[in-house]
Amino acid sequence: METGSLNGHLVFCLFLSYLILYFSSWKGVKSTGKMVWVTCTLPYVILTILFIKGLTLEGSDKGLKFLFIPDWSQIGKIKIWQQAAIQILFSSGVAFGPIIYYGGARNRTDKILKASFYIPLANSATSLYAALTVFTFVGHVAHVLGVEIDEVST
Repeated sequence: METGSLNGHLVFCLFLSYLILYFSSWKGVKSTGKMVWVTCTLPYVILTILFIKGLTLEGSDKGLKFLFIPDWSQIGKIKIWQQAAIQILFSSGVAFGPIIYYGGARNRTDKILKASFYIPLANSATSLYAALTVFTFVGHVAHVLGVEIDEVST
């Protein structure tokens, strides 16, 4: 298998991201705390813009119906339950990083039990918001292609 040559634009973007990462964390917790304001709010701003745009597209309602109305014929299949369990484990694994960080960098008076409840809750709410955004676009693609939503990925 041949990997090909380096793409100059991607190498530049990788270098730029490492440079930004270095300068945002070189002073420790003080500088990373300021970067959190950008890195935590920017994805929500982008998701909101994409969600609004997705709602304006034809067929977005088809995507949202597909997301929220279950296909009860699939409920008895082991493969579906296996994929759901894998998704839950991967999704909740993301929430453990902030909990570990919070446990090490918090003030002694902060309550860690409250954070260990709210961080996974915020993670799940973000996953639902991202699913809403994605399925508006999936519904639009299905509408444009004239296929059913479960056939879009093929």
